[in-house]
Amino acid sequence: MDTVTAAMIGFIRSIGLEVELKEVTESTFVPGITIQQGRLVVDLERMHYPGDMLHEAGHLAVAVPERRRTLHLDIGQNGTEEMMAIAWSYAAALRIGIDPAIVFHAEGYRGGSASLLDNFSEGRYLALPMLEWTGMAYGPKRAEEEGVAPYPHMLRWLRPAPPPQELSEADDATQGGASREVSFGSASSIHATTGEVRKQEGLAPTDIVKLGFTFDPLALQADLARIHPEEWTPHFNNQIFEGDWSGVALRSVGGTSGTIYSGLDTRSDCQDTPLLGRCPYLQQVLESFRCPLQSARLLKLEPRSHIHKHSDPYLGYADGEVRLHIPVQTDPEVRFYLEGERVLMQPGECWYLNLSRSHWVDNFSDIPRIHLVIDCEVNDWLAAHFPPGMPAIQREPQI
Repeated sequence: MDTVTAAMIGFIRSIGLEVELKEVTESTFVPGITIQQGRLVVDLERMHYPGDMLHEAGHLAVAVPERRRTLHLDIGQNGTEEMMAIAWSYAAALRIGIDPAIVFHAEGYRGGSASLLDNFSEGRYLALPMLEWTGMAYGPKRAEEEGVAPYPHMLRWLRPAPPPQELSEADDATQGGASREVSFGSASSIHATTGEVRKQEGLAPTDIVKLGFTFDPLALQADLARIHPEEWTPHFNNQIFEGDWSGVALRSVGGTSGTIYSGLDTRSDCQDTPLLGRCPYLQQVLESFRCPLQSARLLKLEPRSHIHKHSDPYLGYADGEVRLHIPVQTDPEVRFYLEGERVLMQPGECWYLNLSRSHWVDNFSDIPRIHLVIDCEVNDWLAAHFPPGMPAIQREPQI
């Protein structure tokens, strides 16, 4: 056993996780490493990349204790915990004193390792809000208030059990994430409320629909890192928000990335922008929608910014044009309301919301909330991914 492997195993054991060295014969997500009944099992002969041990240990570390003890083979398709494990493993690499590139090697993270390393080295810490929320690490502001070192210093290497009153909300935040794969499934009509806001009169079950598509939040984040800060364009409608709201276009009227106006009301044709050409996974996401696409934008709402109550005409299913939201980066303290009902959306999920109804957004978190927003025409293919009972389409005639 080489010294780096020995150091990682020693660290994982020192924080209270079990590591068992034995032969692994079954097929595993990463070669030679698996999880059995809450233990990390490593086959030193079959393991390709020692750094993968820290990532898989991270999955154990960020799970709530009750769940951690029962994890076996399939650690779950949970996008939020995946990002938390990435942040945990980066901090662990620094704590051990090894190069983080050993963990974020070129063959991992679907080609996004370099982007992840760039983000971390520049202080853009993936999933830090979730680590802070669980009490495992603090960002600079909270750390200064508490008189402790900020992340990547970890206050706790193992996620503690939440207080009973927080358990339900914690489960909502970390059990409903997206998978590591791009997948397609059936749609369901979901009213994802927290109980703090009552459903308003007249909101139909078909006004909020979680579609059966999930996309890889890590790959989405990797493409996000390819966008330069100066490319974000302030939102044109400064009457309906306070704070900072900006966007970049992947498809736009005229094909320029700075044109973040949707163009739906003028029926203008949209074209791919050069920015989309730099973002291979976002290209894959858009290509997976086999329906006519109009604009596709990344919209960013900065911390402590707010989009006021408003509605977007002709963006209901019955109009034949829908706006789909795919969260790329979000936080439990981001609050999206449709007619007074809160909708909880996790990274990588795909949501239809009837935005011809009143809606608003509050970002009370410490990170930007970034969504991929796609305007598209409802054709037979897209209609088949909606649940039964959607309203009949009555398109306005084009002039």
